Amino acid sequence: ALRKKVSFAKSVDLSLDVDIAELRAYIAPAFGMRNTSKMLANLRDAGHLLTPQSLVRIMHLHARRFLRSSVIYEGETGCGKSQNLKLYGMLCNEDAQLFTNLKLHVFAIVKELALSKLSEQTKVPLNLEEDEDDEEEDRNRAFIAAEHLAKKVGTNCSADELVRAVMAWIELSSKETMAIVAQGMCTYLHALFNAYPLHLEGALSSVRNVMLRYMRWANANVEKAEALRTLAVNAARAPFLVAESKRLEVDLLKGCNSWCDDCYGKEPNQPPLDQVEGNQIEIFASELEMSDFLRQVMNSSPSCLHYRLLADEGLTTQKWRQFIRGLQSSVDRLQQLSSASFVITVFVDELNTAGCPGIVSEAFLRHSLDGVKLPNSLFFVGAVNPYRKSSASQASDAMDFTASTIKLKQSSEKLSQFEEDESSDYLSGAPYIVRQLSVSMENVKVWYPNLDERAEQNFLKAYFRMHVSVPPPSGVDLEYWNSYLEIDRYYTTCIRMIICSQELVRDFQIPRVFMSIRNLIRATQLLAWLLEVEVATAVNENGVAYDSLNIFLPRSSLSKKKEKENNLTRSTRSTTRKLDQEDFELMIKKQKEKMRSALIMTISVCYMFQLPSAGHVAAGKSKENFRESFRQQVINAWTAAGDATRKRSGHHTLGWGETDFGIEDAVQARNIRCEEWDAVLKDSLEHLWSYAQIPKGLARTNALMENFYTIILAGENRIPLLITGPPGCGKTLSFSLVCDNLRGPCLHHSVAFQHLRKARKIMYQCSVSSTGQEIASRFKDAALQQEVLEQQQPGKHLVAVGVDEAGLTPENRQALKSLHDILDLRLHGTTMMSNTTLDAAKTSRMLQLLQTQANMEDLRQLAWGLLVEDDEINKAKKLVENWNLQVNGLCDAFFSLGTIIAHNNWFHSRDFVFLCRMLRRKIQRQMTIATLFDSKMLLSSLRRHFQTLDQNLFPRLAAHFLSCCNFSMDYDSSGQALDLSAQVVTTLNESLQDSLDEEADPTSAHCRYVMVVDPTDSETAVDLLFALKLLDQNSTNVITLSEFSEDQTLTHRTSLLARVKRAIETGETLLLVNSGPLQSALYDVINRHYAVSVTQDDATGIVSRAAFAQIAMGSFSRYVRVHPSFRLIVHVAESQLPSTPMPFLNRMEKYKLSVGDALVQRIEEVSLKPPRCLQSIFSADNRRELFLALQKGVEHFVSFAGGNTSFYGVSPTETIAALLLRAVEDASESSENVFQPRPSVLLSLVAVPTAPIIEEETAMEIDEDNEQLNTMDEDNEQEAGVDVDDLPTADEENENLGGAPAMESDHSDPATHRMRELIRSLNLQMLEIARVESVFRLRDRLPRNYLQEYLENQEHFSVLKMLKALISKQKARELKCSCHKIVVYTRTDGQILRLLSNDSARSYFNGNEGGGIHHAVDVNVIHSPSALDGLEASANSAVFIVPLSSFANSTSCDTAMQSCMERSKSQSTLILLLADMKLCSPSQVTHVRHVVDLFELRNRGETSLQVVFLLHIAADQLHMRSCYQTITLNNWDAMYIDAFSDSAALATTNNDNEVDCEDLDTDDTSDLSLRWMKVAFCLVEAPSISDARKEFIPLGKVSAYRAIQSINFMQIPKQKHNRRRVHAKDYFSCVGIDLSLRAYQKGDKNWIFDELLARPFIIETVIDCFRILWGRLLESTVSEACQRISKGSTSRGLVSCVRSLHIWLFTDFMQVVIRSVLASEWSLEGIFALSNADVSSLDRSDDSELLPEKLAMHILRSAVAAEASKIAEGTNFVSLGTDIYRSAMRVNCNGFEFVSQIPLYHSLMQQIRELLPRALYRSRKAKSCVGTQLESDEIACRGILSEHYKELEHAVHIIETNAHLWRVWQIDFLRLSAGLNSHSEMELRVLAVLTSMLPEVDIDANVVKWVLLEQTIRQKLSEPSMILLAIQGITGESELELILRQAMHIKDETESLSVED
Repeated sequence: ALRKKVSFAKSVDLSLDVDIAELRAYIAPAFGMRNTSKMLANLRDAGHLLTPQSLVRIMHLHARRFLRSSVIYEGETGCGKSQNLKLYGMLCNEDAQLFTNLKLHVFAIVKELALSKLSEQTKVPLNLEEDEDDEEEDRNRAFIAAEHLAKKVGTNCSADELVRAVMAWIELSSKETMAIVAQGMCTYLHALFNAYPLHLEGALSSVRNVMLRYMRWANANVEKAEALRTLAVNAARAPFLVAESKRLEVDLLKGCNSWCDDCYGKEPNQPPLDQVEGNQIEIFASELEMSDFLRQVMNSSPSCLHYRLLADEGLTTQKWRQFIRGLQSSVDRLQQLSSASFVITVFVDELNTAGCPGIVSEAFLRHSLDGVKLPNSLFFVGAVNPYRKSSASQASDAMDFTASTIKLKQSSEKLSQFEEDESSDYLSGAPYIVRQLSVSMENVKVWYPNLDERAEQNFLKAYFRMHVSVPPPSGVDLEYWNSYLEIDRYYTTCIRMIICSQELVRDFQIPRVFMSIRNLIRATQLLAWLLEVEVATAVNENGVAYDSLNIFLPRSSLSKKKEKENNLTRSTRSTTRKLDQEDFELMIKKQKEKMRSALIMTISVCYMFQLPSAGHVAAGKSKENFRESFRQQVINAWTAAGDATRKRSGHHTLGWGETDFGIEDAVQARNIRCEEWDAVLKDSLEHLWSYAQIPKGLARTNALMENFYTIILAGENRIPLLITGPPGCGKTLSFSLVCDNLRGPCLHHSVAFQHLRKARKIMYQCSVSSTGQEIASRFKDAALQQEVLEQQQPGKHLVAVGVDEAGLTPENRQALKSLHDILDLRLHGTTMMSNTTLDAAKTSRMLQLLQTQANMEDLRQLAWGLLVEDDEINKAKKLVENWNLQVNGLCDAFFSLGTIIAHNNWFHSRDFVFLCRMLRRKIQRQMTIATLFDSKMLLSSLRRHFQTLDQNLFPRLAAHFLSCCNFSMDYDSSGQALDLSAQVVTTLNESLQDSLDEEADPTSAHCRYVMVVDPTDSETAVDLLFALKLLDQNSTNVITLSEFSEDQTLTHRTSLLARVKRAIETGETLLLVNSGPLQSALYDVINRHYAVSVTQDDATGIVSRAAFAQIAMGSFSRYVRVHPSFRLIVHVAESQLPSTPMPFLNRMEKYKLSVGDALVQRIEEVSLKPPRCLQSIFSADNRRELFLALQKGVEHFVSFAGGNTSFYGVSPTETIAALLLRAVEDASESSENVFQPRPSVLLSLVAVPTAPIIEEETAMEIDEDNEQLNTMDEDNEQEAGVDVDDLPTADEENENLGGAPAMESDHSDPATHRMRELIRSLNLQMLEIARVESVFRLRDRLPRNYLQEYLENQEHFSVLKMLKALISKQKARELKCSCHKIVVYTRTDGQILRLLSNDSARSYFNGNEGGGIHHAVDVNVIHSPSALDGLEASANSAVFIVPLSSFANSTSCDTAMQSCMERSKSQSTLILLLADMKLCSPSQVTHVRHVVDLFELRNRGETSLQVVFLLHIAADQLHMRSCYQTITLNNWDAMYIDAFSDSAALATTNNDNEVDCEDLDTDDTSDLSLRWMKVAFCLVEAPSISDARKEFIPLGKVSAYRAIQSINFMQIPKQKHNRRRVHAKDYFSCVGIDLSLRAYQKGDKNWIFDELLARPFIIETVIDCFRILWGRLLESTVSEACQRISKGSTSRGLVSCVRSLHIWLFTDFMQVVIRSVLASEWSLEGIFALSNADVSSLDRSDDSELLPEKLAMHILRSAVAAEASKIAEGTNFVSLGTDIYRSAMRVNCNGFEFVSQIPLYHSLMQQIRELLPRALYRSRKAKSCVGTQLESDEIACRGILSEHYKELEHAVHIIETNAHLWRVWQIDFLRLSAGLNSHSEMELRVLAVLTSMLPEVDIDANVVKWVLLEQTIRQKLSEPSMILLAIQGITGESELELILRQAMHIKDETESLSVED
């Protein structure tokens, strides 16, 4: 078939009955077996049943091996992949050229030795007289044994049978015979190992040591060795060793020294040979050693041609390389030992779980390692389970009772805040814990199918007949027995039922449950055992059993003539005796009943118990009751088999076993089978249970009996068992109960259990940190113990390994995968308990029992067993009916609890058990008559064990239980009103004080250890436990597992467990915080299933109990004695509940302790005992209402401000309650007459007010503020995006105070005023953590004084400013002997990271940034405790910066903190703790907070310490979630500050497109920033000019520099000037460029910057104009910055972000001004001619010499203002700057060919022209009749100038009032505006005079009129201009100018022209 490339599976019809013997004969030669019978012997030795299917797969593998083609077999679990590969490895090791059958050789030499011994002696007749010779009798017995060995033992015997025969001969023979046998056998084996050296590779070290001793003996006894060699040659010539005889003869004849002496190695501690006589060397020290040697030799399987590696997650590349290199060494070794060709098969099992798939695939695909080719003799084969993705539906269908179903009732923000990204188990719910193979590996994958139904049936037939038998009783003939029992038909029925069960379960398609050949084997073995097992149930006085039963099956219902039957079965009479027919028929019926029961229990245990039942359907875990469906279909199949039999036999023969019932038809058969099935199942469980010793108070539920039965059944057969079920279904209890009963001979237990295996219990507690190595080590220890016990007492002991919470191990870590081989070996008992179904690879290797919550019937039995004892029922029979109603009501209430409240598996059966136990304890203390318990007892018990996670749901729960138990929900039995509230604090205190009685059994305790659920992640509940005096801080041992890196190691956790162990032993009160990794180690402790030892003092007779439990951590496990006074409190954060294992949760009493609970209690205490400040409020109710009203007011404010998202770190239920609790504490500690909550943090620390907070404000102002909060229209609500809840009105607040309603207009109402004052004080405290962007969004809605408080009295923009203010105040001794603790939230930036350096940190605190400190400060960064060594205290303030991320463990961190805080006793100290919340966890922060709190508590009043905890987080996470929760307890304050510093010197990010400002001066600008923020928040108008200049001048210089650098000033010279050709080098002189030549010709930007900087008025003028622009854009800028901050798109704070936006806008604005105003049209020439005056001097000066400068200043102001207006009117100012920046950067001067003499002339004219249209429109619209139209236009133009263009008006006025400037302006006007640029200056002056003579133009200076008449002037001067040009052409330019001067009498240029002239 292979040759034809046709599938062998298709070429053979495997469904037919194939002759296996013929196939074996065909394939034996393929494996080097010349003797084909050897194949059968090897299969028998291996215990393998060969089927056609397995044969096909072996041949396929053999062909791939022949071709060296790697292959990977993929198939379902249990389909036989590993088993067939194991068989193939054994067959490979049977090649006749390389290996031989060691058992045959041992048999040959032993038989030859026995024959030689028989030839030496003959049998001596026994002397039957009294003085018979014992020696002769022993000799005869030895002779018989040798004869039996030599003649009757055949080659088909097993290895154990051969060893027993040899040892029987040796025991009856002399010591000399043993020595001869040992010497002869070793002589033969020495030659055998020489001929087949590969056998020695698989030999154990003990075999090598024996052979070494033989070599020493042979060298010392050469003659004896030669004689034995002849005997060995004869043995080698045995007929069954024909093939090997010649090969052995050669080696035997060579002699003992033919092989190297060191082939066996060297045996340690042996004396030299010359010091020992030959006869003193003993090869075997004892008979036991000899028997072990024989077994080891015959069972040694040479594995040198077949290597198996079980892959797992721990298979790393290093381990793989080590494995392959070992294979290469083996190849080299084999080549040295044998010249024959060989192929080594490398089998990698579970290949797709390897941790290094890449390097493994290289070996499979390329046959190489790291690129180096491997030997050709290596053949790689792998086995994998199929990879299937686990969809959400599949994962949910898999049976899972873990904590994943708990859902917290919280907002989406809180969910996103605490969800772990967790890192989910990517294989959870998948059928197999495997990875997907790579595409290339898929090419070598071959599908390995399961056996089909026919193949399974054929296999089961063969396997069944090999292992199942029903032996007849003594004295009954076998054939006669089988005939009456119809044994063949019984076997057929069993096979059909097992196959049917297999197919039914497979068809159900239950996730992670796969049927395989393993199930068939288990069912067959279990059935065989149930048919054979008999256990003694009664013994006589001597301990001899006289009665035995099968206690695993029901008691026989046929008890007739029982004693006679017993006598019959015990007799040894011959079968020829005529039996009593009645007795025989009775015996047959009982046997058939037993056989039916065995079959039913086998199918139930192996198949039905792993199916979901009705309880799973009720719990929502299954859609169908598969157990019932299975039972019905199996019974139908059983009955159908009988129907088929009746049809074939013509209704004369019924189905097997049906004659016993008189069944006549199928319907009757089905009914009877159903009844029998239920009865057998129930009676079998109860039968075994009846022999058990059950503790008092333990109810007999069906689930408990199933667990108990299955554990014992699996343990007796060493079948691994998996019990899956919800917490509280009795898994661990059952295992402990089994181990307690299996104690061997013990007076306290029944005879039946004494005769079962004695169990040695080994527990392993799984956890999330369990590793495969740890688990495997525990199982290896168990296997060793089992082996030792078996050697001592075979079959009497069982090492029972219990693996608790097996489902806790993360499946993606594959920790349990290390058990696959161990589970297959079945070396000891294994019971695994899990809350979730394990993957299919494990479930197929184990029996599985699937449990669920107790059903109603079990629940009632449980409740009765716990509440009422049997003797009480007998005493009060009349009251039992009433009691029954209460018990049933209690069960109904629990069973229907899910319909009342959605508890999401918060409550389980274990909670109900402890509820009943608590009720039982109360019943015992106060026994009622008519009722079992009353409503008060029930309500108290419910508060202990049924506390709800949401306390508001507890009244509903309590009412439900009371109603179901027929109690009133309003009054108790005595008529008192019932309070249905949770009363958490009171109940928790009661629980912590509760204890067991001295004589009570701890395993049946009524109370549990306590779990405190914390609604916060900052361990607030821990503080409350001590604050509320629930725990004593001095006597409570607090163990916290911090989240520092080194504290997460196993070593540290083990040290903490040692502390836990000491606390348990000494009876301390133990509080575990953040103890998740430690919790799994304490399951046995908190489960209270203790091992109790009872001792009695002989002298006093006092009985004492000692309870022991295990503490487990991985493979570490120790028993610890539990002290009766031990208390355990476990703290768990509410956010961690979904990830907390459900088994841990339901083992404890659970209480959710919130700040609200503490607040209620403290309000009650303060109300009853008011402090001085509250005594003016007369009634306690009014005092309560006061604080409730305050709480309501703050809640309304938070809701009005946008909810919790507007405040950083707010816990929805805890932050406001903590604020109120602090106010209550302040009131209780106050000695003042008036209650006043504390002010804001900085007001209390830095500027302590001497007057009340609102002293300056009137009641009217406060009312107006609150009115503003209450009168928001809908538009504002929608715009802000929040829902506004109005603050309490005056009436509401006054009513809360207990007073009369106040009038709305009565603002002077003192109660209303005082209430609002208090609410406002608390609201301002909430503002401390308000986000800046949120407050800005509400700036139009918040009262003005709230904004003032936020911006002026609180610090929200600079952490550095706050720190410096705190240091200054501390140094001034205003904070002497005080400890202030502040948590500051901010964003991560470069400045905070620079604090980690000493130099940078010192520059911060000793520089001017953030405000100066007027004294020196010692700054030190503490990275380790040793950093404080050598630091001496000084008079300066000390600042210690402690980066939390620098510490690897809590110890070093605590040491460093303690050292820093100790300095505060002698030196003013500030500790700045830096916590990067990306690296640090909230738990670490809380840990350090507790260290500070403890130091403050112990040193109160002795230190001057300030602690600031700076929690910073990246900006992209800051807006998403809070890194820590704000809970103001223990005098901790909290602040939200937007950035570390508001300095302008900030680094930029590419994402923000911001301007780098590193060159700016880093002087403090905080005050100016605050002013700008006030402008943005609409508190004040724009800052003054002086303030703006102070802030902007440094920025203006930098902006001017950058703007100049971005502009191209160079102008390209033209070839013509004024229509004349000029040389390029003369062009600029022709234009008139002189002072600005370096700018326009060379483009010297640095020179331009210096020249502009030398004229301060230019920069100042631009700044003055930009101030106005910035004021107009500031609000929108801040709004945009807030949006970017809210989205997390910027890493800067608000001030820095706004300043950066303003910097780049200022730079772009400066660029526009310089390019379009200052540098265009050659304007720099006129500017550089001006002096270096500044703006202030120009504004004050009237000096005519500075008129050009003043003129330039006014023109510049007007031009810049115009540019600013254009920018302000832009659609989007953010993109505007980019548009400006990207516009043309070149200066344009090509429009004019002459330089203007008036500075900025072109800007002046452009502005005047731009206003003309408006003026003309106004003039035309006015239609004035006064004067001419020109006059009207001039008036309109000047009106616009005076109204809107003041600076331009000033410039025009200067020109018009100064004759020189007017003359110069006229020339510029005519040349540059009128287009007369061809004339000289003198000619232009003449033309100017001519213009003044025009009738339209006044003789007086009038710039406006000239501009209005620009076209007219151009026309009027056209003719004179041409005349002048003509004269100039005749006379020449110079002569014309001279003529004009003489004609006009002008002596110098300064002389004016008159009209006459």
